Amino acid sequence: MKQTAVLCWAIGVLMLCRCPVAAQESYDVVVYGGTSAAITTAVQVKQMGKSVVIVSPDKHLGGLTSGGLGFTDSGNVGTIGGLSREFYHRVYKEYQKSETWRWQKMSEYGNQGQGTKAMLHDDQTMWIFEPHVAERVYDQWVAECKIPVVREAYLNRETGVKKDGTRIVAITTLDGKTYRGKMFIDATYEGDLLAAAVSVIMSDAKTIRCTAKTGTATSSAFFITGIISKNRSTRTKRRVIRQAVCSNTLTTVPKASTAKVTTASRPIASVCV
Repeated sequence: MKQTAVLCWAIGVLMLCRCPVAAQESYDVVVYGGTSAAITTAVQVKQMGKSVVIVSPDKHLGGLTSGGLGFTDSGNVGTIGGLSREFYHRVYKEYQKSETWRWQKMSEYGNQGQGTKAMLHDDQTMWIFEPHVAERVYDQWVAECKIPVVREAYLNRETGVKKDGTRIVAITTLDGKTYRGKMFIDATYEGDLLAAAVSVIMSDAKTIRCTAKTGTATSSAFFITGIISKNRSTRTKRRVIRQAVCSNTLTTVPKASTAKVTTASRPIASVCV
């Protein structure tokens, strides 16, 4: 009996050793971060029919939005559109459920916000919310769009950024897992991926430009490479990098997205493909 068990164990080990290592998954876009920007970026990529993965150093999705900063400085809500507005629309829908109201009844709610009412029924948006509701909205959103999320995955800042020339082709986290992609977006607050990727030093900071023309876009891989001037001060370098961050759109922007959003406009739910 004992010999049979040892033999089975040996065969299992042998078979395991001979099994080929699974090929590393590759994505059109790899988003590093778990902030609101990371989630909306991934949702946008998915809506455009591209593959995407969120590699987050955080356990909870949403960053400050789900971490307690829920008393939105909304002001003129007509200026907020796109996926940002959809987030507030999804929060509104959560607060239409009786089970969401744990501490008071909806009828008892004062409905006071900053610059506007907290809950706008005509607009179907909610601008004041609890952290757990925001996190639930984000979790449901990525699940709905079938976006893979890897949590508590910290970038190996020493050797975890692999590049082909000046272009990032893969990142590796501290747990040894590697994520390959055609494009990488640093959506963290700290900018660890950006810092780890900066290696190209140019003598002329004018090589960084931000395109603001309607219907045009620039690859985010452009700014994440971190082209800065070696002859400029640290403050100037930081400013140049910040300016370059505006080049973060993936592809041509549809003309329809430039339409004005008014407070009377009802949010339209986005569809992931």
